[in-house]
Amino acid sequence: MPYTTNDARKTLLGYLRLNENQVQYIDDTDKRGFIYTLKNGEKCVIFLYPISRKSDNSKNFFDTRDSGPFERGKAWEFANFNHLKYFCLAVHDQVDKYKDYIFSLECDEKRVAEVAGTINGRRADSGTQVVIPNDWEPDKKFERKITRLGFYVSAIHKDFINQYLEEFDNRPYMNVTGGNNEDSLPSVTADSIKFPLIVDSTSDRNQIKQNLIQKLNSIEASESDDGFNMLSQLVLFGIQNGKIITENNITANELASGSDISDNYHQHIRFGIQIYNHAKENPLSEQSSIQSNFDINKEPTDFLNPEQIIYYGVPGSGKSHKISERLEKEYQITDEDLYVERTVFHPEYTNSDFIGQIIPRLIQGKTDFQFKPGPFTSILKKALYDSAHRYVLIIEEINRGNAAAIFGEIFQLLDRIKNGITSTEQQGSSYHNHYGKGWSDYFVMNTEINNYIRDSQDSYDGKALDFNGIHFSGNTGIRLPPNLSILATMNTSDQNVFTLDNAFQRRWDMKIVENVFGSTPEEINQKGAFVDTAKTVTWEKFQSAINVKIGKMSQDAGLSSMEDKRLGGWFVTAEKQADGSYTIPKEVFAEKVLKYLWDDAFKFSREKVFVGYNTLEELTKDFKETKGLAVFKDLFAEENA
Repeated sequence: MPYTTNDARKTLLGYLRLNENQVQYIDDTDKRGFIYTLKNGEKCVIFLYPISRKSDNSKNFFDTRDSGPFERGKAWEFANFNHLKYFCLAVHDQVDKYKDYIFSLECDEKRVAEVAGTINGRRADSGTQVVIPNDWEPDKKFERKITRLGFYVSAIHKDFINQYLEEFDNRPYMNVTGGNNEDSLPSVTADSIKFPLIVDSTSDRNQIKQNLIQKLNSIEASESDDGFNMLSQLVLFGIQNGKIITENNITANELASGSDISDNYHQHIRFGIQIYNHAKENPLSEQSSIQSNFDINKEPTDFLNPEQIIYYGVPGSGKSHKISERLEKEYQITDEDLYVERTVFHPEYTNSDFIGQIIPRLIQGKTDFQFKPGPFTSILKKALYDSAHRYVLIIEEINRGNAAAIFGEIFQLLDRIKNGITSTEQQGSSYHNHYGKGWSDYFVMNTEINNYIRDSQDSYDGKALDFNGIHFSGNTGIRLPPNLSILATMNTSDQNVFTLDNAFQRRWDMKIVENVFGSTPEEINQKGAFVDTAKTVTWEKFQSAINVKIGKMSQDAGLSSMEDKRLGGWFVTAEKQADGSYTIPKEVFAEKVLKYLWDDAFKFSREKVFVGYNTLEELTKDFKETKGLAVFKDLFAEENA
């Protein structure tokens, strides 16, 4: 005999200890959707399924495709309209392994219908059901698994079902836009939101990671247009899975790079994980609440002096270190992954790499075209959304690419308002935006960046956001906010570099990084490191002698450009030895220092510097095996003169 809906209803009501006459059924659900009052007085909506099974026991499933899709949709709409929790539960007490257990399908109706191939409760396309893993024999009071298609299904022992219904809240999946009328139930309100935490009974880290990646793929595959967009789902994913992610030392980068979502979206997962960690460390009291860093409802920023600095100097002078030091001491940024974007310019780097580009993506077997943001657009959005923090875009080797072409029209945004206010009236609306000190003085119109900031696919959808004191609609131009700074590095001696024209340079503060050692313990160890096996010549002594030689040859040849060929104090890094001393290893010195001097600094005057060598191979071999610094000709002559 098949296990029917009536059988399942009788079983579930028995588990809930309800009589038929106590149940308030929802209209048009064929007695499958009903209102259940929890022990704490809260009301929720339950939709019922019998667990369907193939006769050979090869498949057990929620028959979301062919059994009650219309009725299920009605129950979902009722819960949505009245702001009630919603549960889709299934039972089968005639199967030994399922007896005394209730299965819960934790998902929104849109996703379930999409996979089932139903529209408005009717079959519209080929689809499939939500399958319960066939080898699953629940034996705990609570257990959750992820299915092949990325659905979360939980198994709850009947003795703990009320605890589950009280603690789990499915509303984060819902489009809570309904209202109330005199005939509807009172809406559920609270000062805080309960987010269901996902747990995984698997102990294997790799399997847990794969389960998480499958869930991310299901988020990527869904195309929500109900206001709960993919980026919001990724933040929620980080919150709900924060426990198992942190306990298993899994990073957001690992999950993003292993899934179908764009690598640029890892920060949204990380936001969610940070919210989880914050909530764990700061439990909610009656008077407290949690606010995400990713908060668009902020007052205008207090950061009014954004910086645009290019640090330049000889190779190894410590330009990148200077930026890291500034991030920590001046900007007080401790989490670079959250507040900093880094990129490196090179000859093949383009405007599309920097700003973003439309790329094809394969979604559910169909090719779609989506905008993939570059580092500029990614950090811009974060800075606009979160005016309470300073954000920084770091560009390494800015002159190794064609900076003017890479920036393109964005170049105009580098002009910032020094004083006063720039006001703009948005075309087609009554809004006036007032941009004060620190904002870009000019704007550019870029549809793709605008849509990405608004989480929109259509410039004319009417969607608008209010953040950082700005009303941002489809008609709003792109500007840099005051809390976004740009720091860059530039090697003046690199081969095949592009020249930065004066118009570009004047929009930056140019700061030279002096090629000198300071007095920190790290710098003292570096300059005192030995470069010879006899430990008689330090790195500082060698570097000074070589730089004097470069300066002398530059002067003799009447060339000013050779000054840029000098060795920086951090061109190579010293290593601590067992006896506590610091040295520059032979291999490192040969393959980095000698190669640079041979191929670049003394390319046209090798015979004046080295003792009779015709090839770099001979030079490095002799240095490492027998001669050491004796490969140089009169190394300290100029210094001692």
